[in-house]
Amino acid sequence: MDKIHLLLGPEEGQKKAHIKSLRDKLVQSLGEEPEDYRFYPDEKDLSEIISLISNGSLFAPHRFVQLYNVEAYKGNQQKALIEYIKKPAEDATLVLVSEKNSVDKKLDSVVPKAGKKVFWELFERDKKSWVFQYFRERKMLIEPEAVDDLLEMVENNTEEMKKACSLLFFYFKEGAEITTDDIDRILYHSKEETVFTLFDKIALRDLEGALDIYAKIRLAAGGDMVQLLGGLLWQIKKLLEVALLLEGGMNPQQAFTQLKVFGKKRQALFLSGTRSYSAGELQRAVALIAEYDGKARSSRKEMQGPMMDLFLYQLMR
Repeated sequence: MDKIHLLLGPEEGQKKAHIKSLRDKLVQSLGEEPEDYRFYPDEKDLSEIISLISNGSLFAPHRFVQLYNVEAYKGNQQKALIEYIKKPAEDATLVLVSEKNSVDKKLDSVVPKAGKKVFWELFERDKKSWVFQYFRERKMLIEPEAVDDLLEMVENNTEEMKKACSLLFFYFKEGAEITTDDIDRILYHSKEETVFTLFDKIALRDLEGALDIYAKIRLAAGGDMVQLLGGLLWQIKKLLEVALLLEGGMNPQQAFTQLKVFGKKRQALFLSGTRSYSAGELQRAVALIAEYDGKARSSRKEMQGPMMDLFLYQLMR
């Protein structure tokens, strides 16, 4: 099995499945479990990570190490990573991961071709087929309009699609048919706090409510800032599209039809959002998300809580 892998692209669901497949094959060849590690930039010094990979373990025959957001390593850190890749440890597998479609040529050139793979976004027709198939396998139906509505709400990868579909599946029995109203009721107004309920408060410019929901998300699931920002970006971009059409003189129903926003509750939320923010403010919000996404990717996990609080404050105040 190859010792070095470089997995690129935005399709997180297929990428995650591929990593699992690599590990499963490793377990099969070893006959036992490896030691598992997962690191992000600034979470641990790269020299310590390379030392951990290079030195054998007393407790397992192999180390399976995932290094995320690898594009963030520059200068001397990138040089150290390249030197390791040129002479990798025999009893370790290093999986380099990035949401980008490419990395620096110096890094890319030293990774064996067999270990490189790009996971592209699904085409629109494939995303719809994926959602229909998800519910078909569970002996459930979903309206075509509800599929459109769901896909407009989530980030464009199967990992986020699966999270939204799983939440819907939890509320229904075999044989049920999911409608656009169900999308509104469950994804936007569920008892469980999610990126959708967080967006509710953002659209209403309710800072206290947004901070409270984020605190609950952190307690329940850790509240990974990069994932939350991705989910918010998707929805704020849609709200911006609505605002631009309305400011251009189009009536709300025409705008919702053109943008395929079907649920009544979601339509009402977007109208509230366009009253809370101008199109210019929403454009600045998109830029603010990009700024904080970069900060979150290069910061330690424990810093993400206060950073997200600051982001919400700047966004709404």
